[in-house]
Amino acid sequence: MIETCGAFVKTTSQDVYELPQGLGVRHHAAAGITAVTDSLVVTVSESAGTVSIFRNGAIVTEIEKLRALAGLRSHMHLQG
Repeated sequence: MIETCGAFVKTTSQDVYELPQGLGVRHHAAAGITAVTDSLVVTVSESAGTVSIFRNGAIVTEIEKLRALAGLRSHMHLQG
């Protein structure tokens, strides 16, 4: 007998994480682990390539793929 499928484990007293719709399991895990620990978690969206940084159960910043690549290229140019 299957009782549930595709459910997220509740790790805090929060009823619902306030995350944008469409985020996957790793984003919810990042929100959960940062909600109960003193940590910072970096996730990368497999589909969009967006980098999200979580702290205290919420996204604190997002870096879009093109901006991240431009910043990396700029940094590498300055180093070289």
